[in-house]
Amino acid sequence: MKPVEFALLHAVSIAFCSYCTPAAAQSGEADLFVHDAQDVGTADTIILYDLPTRTSDGKVRYWDTTIVIGADAATGKPNTVSVSAVKAPAVKRSEFQTGTYTPSSAGASPNCTVTASPFAGRTQFDLRCISSVGNPDYVATWYTGPIAGHPFEAALRAAELDLIPGSSEYSWGKVLTNSTSTYYGCFNFGELISARQIGDQLTLINWDDDDQINCQQAYNRTPAAD
Repeated sequence: MKPVEFALLHAVSIAFCSYCTPAAAQSGEADLFVHDAQDVGTADTIILYDLPTRTSDGKVRYWDTTIVIGADAATGKPNTVSVSAVKAPAVKRSEFQTGTYTPSSAGASPNCTVTASPFAGRTQFDLRCISSVGNPDYVATWYTGPIAGHPFEAALRAAELDLIPGSSEYSWGKVLTNSTSTYYGCFNFGELISARQIGDQLTLINWDDDDQINCQQAYNRTPAAD
């Protein structure tokens, strides 16, 4: 969490639940565990994904919580806070597995790997598929987290992908390297993609630069990756 976001959360906590930790939770309030949430800060808004709370009877629930902070026009001092929350989805879009993958469609490069690295509070995933002669012919990159604050936010909003049903259930990215004119007859350099994984199957959808699906490709994680 960035220092500025931490300071704002500290101020918010006075109105929200003291400092939002179990020890400081006031009588009659649920315990909150802000340190276990994934935080994303944009402009006047802090979003806490998967914020755990524990009720008085010991039940733990998870909430996607949005905190909007207002400030005095003359002094700039933060002075108002609004909080809204919805239950976090049961399936997490950030649950991608690294390792070796094989495309489910014949004709696609058979030697693919997925790697992960931290990126500004998110996780960056890179899929690289190598041709039979050892040259990289396809690289796709996507980032976990919401479209708000995404590295490709401007392009995603211009394509109106933030407005499609279920947009928050995907992780979003782009095709970044493609030594051939197209990958599997569809994926081209710079086109927008979404990624989602269920079990050992990873699916990438190519949206190009609008809100219409162009094509998709599935990849199966191989036992050798374990």
